[in-house]
Amino acid sequence: MQWSLEKIYRERVRGNVPPRKHLSVLGEETRGKKPTDDVQAVLPGMEDDIDAKFHVPQSDKDWAGTAYVEPGDFNSEEKLRISIGRALRLSSDQVDHNGFAKMKGDDDAVNAIATIALRSLEGDISDKYEEAIDIFNDIGNKKINIDFPKNKKFNWVDFVANNHPSKYIHPDRKDFIDTLSRQSAKGSVNVGWPELAGILFLSDTTGAKKGDLQRGDQLIEVKATEARMGKGSPTFAMDKMKKILQGVGLEYEEVGSGSKTMWETFKHSLDTVNNSDLGEGGKRKVIMDLLINGTPKKTAHPRAADTFTQWASNKDIEKLVKNEEILKYIFATLQILYYRNSDGHNFDTLWAVNNDLDSFAFDVNDETTFKEVFDILVDNFTVSKIESDGFYGATGITVNSKEAQDVLKIK
Repeated sequence: MQWSLEKIYRERVRGNVPPRKHLSVLGEETRGKKPTDDVQAVLPGMEDDIDAKFHVPQSDKDWAGTAYVEPGDFNSEEKLRISIGRALRLSSDQVDHNGFAKMKGDDDAVNAIATIALRSLEGDISDKYEEAIDIFNDIGNKKINIDFPKNKKFNWVDFVANNHPSKYIHPDRKDFIDTLSRQSAKGSVNVGWPELAGILFLSDTTGAKKGDLQRGDQLIEVKATEARMGKGSPTFAMDKMKKILQGVGLEYEEVGSGSKTMWETFKHSLDTVNNSDLGEGGKRKVIMDLLINGTPKKTAHPRAADTFTQWASNKDIEKLVKNEEILKYIFATLQILYYRNSDGHNFDTLWAVNNDLDSFAFDVNDETTFKEVFDILVDNFTVSKIESDGFYGATGITVNSKEAQDVLKIK
């Protein structure tokens, strides 16, 4: 187990760590590489022996440590940590008298951000620290006051670069913004990416007590690539499918394996209805029942179900569900609405990003209809994952970098 920066600093103050030899965790595995004067070794089994910090292996085989960033003087590192903590809006009860984050997750986030900043800067180490402190002091005092675009695609990095009031955040610093936007944290700022960047760059934004971000009085649900809609309950879903099919005299069969069992069984159940001897009206009724209730959510939100029924009223639903791509979008739309309204994630905005940080954000409220969300998904998202286990919900969505496929233009 590695020492925390706080412990290393305190050991240095006590004289146990030589000046300029204490370590700032960089977190980059460099197994198989010999250390240099600037990269010290922490060898397996010697983590708690301070002399091991400065052991220089005699060969590549002797090296199995972790790399560390260049150290600055104690005051510079302390000031940088404090400036980052302020930019993250860590409150006074979340840091100690030295400005060190009390929670390990917060401490890790501060370490990661410090490393990113120092790596991005040029000059000697003292100049890097001085500039990094200035950057985060400025970011802590200046935030983006405008809302990000709604109902249209935008790139998060471009948005920050073009709208941030700090002189240090501009189009020439896109790599820096991008790297920061891919960081996550587990602590009082328990957020994934790009949520941590939202806290850093957006005005009046903090980690939400329930959900992802809170900006003013608005709750923002953030979904990175393939992020899924809350907790799943595939056993519940399959029990519902079984009751629906057996209720009309049709055979229920569980198919697929692992986390894909729910989805494969769902499709198989729909095929069973379509291939049955039920009349046209009977088929439609059972298919609608499966679509509304055969999901890994224990509650089908009534308004979402009602607006879905309205949307489907003038469509050949038996034909639509035979197209798996269309079926995914129907399923995903219901999952989002159930997630918001029935799972207790009563967010006001859903903000999704892909691996390029291309983004799409749209507002959802109690009056939002199935058609409104379905149209947004078809035009702007790929339903990238349909599977569920006892923890994950079924639907994963990813902002699409391409225009919607013609096959999905069924609105």
